[in-house]
Amino acid sequence: MEQENDDGEQNSRSDDQSDVSVGDFVGLVIEDFTLNDPCVLVGCMQELLPGSQVSLQWYKHKGGGLYLLEVEGGWWIEDLSALVPMTVKPARGKVDCYRLATILRTIHKAVFNSRSSRVSTF
Repeated sequence: MEQENDDGEQNSRSDDQSDVSVGDFVGLVIEDFTLNDPCVLVGCMQELLPGSQVSLQWYKHKGGGLYLLEVEGGWWIEDLSALVPMTVKPARGKVDCYRLATILRTIHKAVFNSRSSRVSTF
């Protein structure tokens, strides 16, 4: 999918990435983990930055599929192309805590399938 910016230039973005916006939860797969043992960082998009970058607020894994807002570490910056849209649900009886509704293996597969389909130009 291509989108035009204010200067009339076109930017290429995948269909998955065009569905994410500020306030959405996204996942980032840690490179060293495998499909059988996936590890995903969970963030909430806070701001779109120049150069297809986004600032994210981190949610720390607390076990059992629960992720709690981590205020100590602050925000982190990541390239939009590295992120996978995900679904979370508010955890009952907990503040700023969410339960992952997207299966970790699904997120892991989405990241690594998109990487294997890309052709390097270097």
